[in-house]
Amino acid sequence: MSKRLKYLTIFLLIFIFFQFYKFIKIRITNLDLPKGKIVFSSDLHGDSEIYIMNLNGTELRRLTRHSIFGTTPDTWITDARSSFSPDGENIVFDSNRDDKGPRRKITRYSGWLVGEESLPTFLEIYIMNSNGSNHTRLTYNQVNNFAPVFSSDGKRILFSVVPSIKNPFYEQIKIINPDGTGERIIASGRLISRSARFSPDSKKVFFVSRGDLYTVDINTGNLIRLTQFNLQNIEAPDAVESLLYIEDYAISPDGQNITLVTRERKCLQFILYSMKANGSNLKEIFRLNNPSNLLYIAIIEDLKYSPDGQKVALIADFNLDNKLFYILDRNNNLTFIKNLNDLDMERDCFIFTPDNKRIIFIVEYPYGLFNDWYAWVKSTIHNVTGNLGYSIFRRLFTVPFDNKYLCIMDIDGRNFRKITKLPVGAEFGRDFIHWEK
Repeated sequence: MSKRLKYLTIFLLIFIFFQFYKFIKIRITNLDLPKGKIVFSSDLHGDSEIYIMNLNGTELRRLTRHSIFGTTPDTWITDARSSFSPDGENIVFDSNRDDKGPRRKITRYSGWLVGEESLPTFLEIYIMNSNGSNHTRLTYNQVNNFAPVFSSDGKRILFSVVPSIKNPFYEQIKIINPDGTGERIIASGRLISRSARFSPDSKKVFFVSRGDLYTVDINTGNLIRLTQFNLQNIEAPDAVESLLYIEDYAISPDGQNITLVTRERKCLQFILYSMKANGSNLKEIFRLNNPSNLLYIAIIEDLKYSPDGQKVALIADFNLDNKLFYILDRNNNLTFIKNLNDLDMERDCFIFTPDNKRIIFIVEYPYGLFNDWYAWVKSTIHNVTGNLGYSIFRRLFTVPFDNKYLCIMDIDGRNFRKITKLPVGAEFGRDFIHWEK
């Protein structure tokens, strides 16, 4: 045996050993996890596809398959923002797979102007079985339809629409039945899509518009303004903003109560309130001061009720690197739990476990030295070798990864650990976890 072949054999044996080590380790360390699955999009094959895997990181499966390029050379295909149905039998997502137009260049906004760049072609809403079969297109609007999510009874799908690329601030909230019928507009306004969500009984849709919370009855269309924080008729982001506006809110599992957070214009203080779901009995709970005293740099990462409705978890991000985790109990006592400032958490990817004792969230860690260069090299290698790697190592071995992890922690801040590393370019919809009974 030549030296070159000998060294290659040794390298392969070491590689196989570590792959089996990871294979065994991930199963042993995650024995205490509740049973469930996660769905997400990933660039594992060089383009954005939908994948599903067990919560413990095992049995990764690709659900969508298409060419990276669309019908013209200057388009590309993307499947993204996937969410489970309540029974876990279906997955809804957005995609531009059927659009035949060229890629468009527009001035892109993400709350604020960040410059001109290329966007995917028109996005439409699709549904499929959770095993990847029976793909069905639901919308035919030839505009950007995105971020679909099921109602709790599984009878309707809520999604957002940008009707015109010339006015990317203006959005519509629509609902549609899972069979593609009954599509209609529920509400419209500026920058309202992220705040839109169903009530727990699936009869209403809540959303924030111009700083205040609204609800609309799905059957009657009756629109009710629940709060009066913003007394000015502002047109974000250019006009002068009022003293307070709602940053985030959470609805209790029984649909009776709402916890919300407001912030004043300069982001120097968050104010927590509780109220009834009909807008009555508004009470101030607590005030959180921005410790950095830096203007305009503060957000609420997440605000979620526990499944039993007894606690509310809050993550406040001050100065974008000072993430503070709090728990609000049923008596409205706010307790500081942990500083998560080392964790780059995915917004809206935070959820309680069914036993109310732990939280699961997505964290992206820095690469360390040569961050940009290392990330670029990894991305390039993944795009080239993704299909080969997945074909060889799926089910048994590991596959290409970013430095993004699925993590778990007790609600008292103890026993934080990484569950599993996520495939390259992993992105998540709102209902990305389905708990199995």
